[in-house]
Amino acid sequence: AYDFAYYLIAIIGFIMVFIGIFFVYKLFGRDRKKGKVDVVLTQDASFNAVFAGKFLAVFFATFTLLLILSILIILTSFLIYGASFTPVLAVFNLSSAYVVSPIVYLLFKVLCIEFEVMFFALVTMLLMNVSRKFDLMFGVSLGIYAVSFVMNIFLSGFLVYALLPFAHTNLFSCLLYTSPSPRDGLLSR
Repeated sequence: AYDFAYYLIAIIGFIMVFIGIFFVYKLFGRDRKKGKVDVVLTQDASFNAVFAGKFLAVFFATFTLLLILSILIILTSFLIYGASFTPVLAVFNLSSAYVVSPIVYLLFKVLCIEFEVMFFALVTMLLMNVSRKFDLMFGVSLGIYAVSFVMNIFLSGFLVYALLPFAHTNLFSCLLYTSPSPRDGLLSR
């Protein structure tokens, strides 16, 4: 049940990044393009307040959607496979292992997905703030996510992966897996 829920939540997380980027485009880019942000700025509001408000709106919208979908996925997995509340073993960076409740493990995954969504939403907002070509910046944001997703696949076992923050399309995997170095003796066994 938890494997089923974990992988469905991972797929939803992949889609949620696109939704977050799209929400930023609609809430920030389109409003700036149509002049709605300029109208709000004439009403004695600072640009930082408008920027923060749009960012918080994207945060709450994506978090609510992600939370509802995650709860539905967990309930569906319990109905299909049955629930077992035995703890699972979580290995962090191959140096320490913890016994964790599966629900806590899934909630941690959901929080990491939301951080990932917010990271790419912030990148999109900053790009749209720098350039007035909002449609182009929307495409650039999607391109950055696509490149980081591909880099995540190909660089996940290398040290450079840990040094490039935008390559962490799945921030959770950075905590769960780091490839062992040959000097650890783990590869020779």
